[in-house]
This record gives sequence, C-alpha cells and structure tokens, in this order.
Amino acid sequence: MVSSVANGTLNRSVFSNVQITGGDGAAPAVIPAAPAALLAAPGDGAVPLRWQESSGATSYAVMRSTFSGGPYTTIAPQVTGSSYTDTSVTNGMTYYYTVTAANAAGASAGSPEDSATPVHPLVNVATGGSANDSANNPGNARHAFDQNSATQWFYSGVTGWLRYDLGHTETVQRYTVISSGDKVERDPKDWQFQGSNDGVSWTTLDAQSNQTFTGRLQLKNYAVATPASYRYYRLNITANNGDSSFTDLAEFGLLAARP
Repeated sequence: MVSSVANGTLNRSVFSNVQITGGDGAAPAVIPAAPAALLAAPGDGAVPLRWQESSGATSYAVMRSTFSGGPYTTIAPQVTGSSYTDTSVTNGMTYYYTVTAANAAGASAGSPEDSATPVHPLVNVATGGSANDSANNPGNARHAFDQNSATQWFYSGVTGWLRYDLGHTETVQRYTVISSGDKVERDPKDWQFQGSNDGVSWTTLDAQSNQTFTGRLQLKNYAVATPASYRYYRLNITANNGDSSFTDLAEFGLLAARP
C-alpha cells in the first residue's frame, strides 16, 4: 500500500519483484525440496520407511531398487504422510530406497538413499540340548547355556572348547558371548566358532582375535559369514586375556531364524 505525503496530491510509485497470485490471493506454488533424510529399517517380510517432511509438499513418492544408486521403480506414488511400510519384499534381500516430494508445481529430486535387509527374527536355539567342554564337565558347561548371566562357565585352563549339542540341525546365523562377572583377564580373547554334524570333524564358521570386553556381563554379537546346518556348535578358545590359570564366560548364545 502506498500514499502521497500531501493531501490532495497524486503519488507516483514504481514497484519491482512483482508476483501475480491466483484468484484466492495465495502465493504461487513452488516445487518442494527433496526430503532431507530417509530411514529404512529391517523388519520381518517388511521394510518400514520414515523421512523428513518437505515444506509445501502435498504428497511423496517412494522408489526402490535392488542396486545402490538405482535405477529405481516407484512402488508408492501418492503417500500423504511421512512414512510408508514396504511389504512387497523378500527376507534376506537388500533393498535401496529414495523418496521425492511433490505438489501442484512438480516433484523434487530424490532424498538421500537408505537401505535395509528384511529378515526373520533370530532366536537363541541353545535350549533343550546338552552341553560339554574339553574338560568333559557337562555340569560346568551347562552354566553357559542356562540364560542366566549370574552363573558362569568357569574353566581350568587358558585354552579349551565349549560345545553344545542341539540334538537336531540348525543354521546358526549369529552367536553371542557374554563376559562373566569375574576378572577381565579370564575373558576369552582368541577363538574359532565351529560347527559339526558328528561331533568329531569341525568346520570353522568364524574366527576372532584380540577380543576385549570393556565391562562385566557385556554381550558381544558376531555374524556367521557362511552359515550352514549343523547339529553341534562349539567355541574353541585358543587364548584368554592374560590369566595364567582360568578362562570363563557367562553365556554363549546360538541365534537362528524363526518364521
């Protein structure tokens, strides 16, 4: 709004940076920016997605690829919120996602890419079987599989193995080791995680060295790179963290997928 500073005198004004609005007086539509963040989470037969909303966006399109960087296929073209769950996935396969924002003026570029690999939940299958160790002390070995960190496998020696017989075959995909409440020096440091179907011939599925547990009753989780089906699993410890007489741990877990 402009006016003359003198009553009765016409005023001449010059305007710049003028925009013409629609008939309802609203500002012209501008293409929204791409969502600044996208999070993909692994589920069981699903990948839940969340992203940061873009100002001025009225809808979003979710795009997916099985290759990092695309090419992408649009799997949900008109999402009105800031989340979407992709249920058209296969467990064990990795998917890559990007999201665009849109309104009447057009669609944005894609958000930063994120990926997820849906999986069946993993559960500890070291139940209902039998335990033993290289001292042939099943009563002591059972403490590592009783799902009670207050007990421990306390082994007289700095090398030795801890074994579990499932009584049937399982494909263990991860395993866990929980340090005991005892001395740090008695924690296992170097070992092989091994599988067998006869309890005699062993295949090394994973090997670790220079492992340290920074706290008591600390859980560490290890992936099996090439899992296969075995009846027996063992932790073959070749060194502890410095104690000259004993090695111990609280729990040893065997994790397999369950539908």
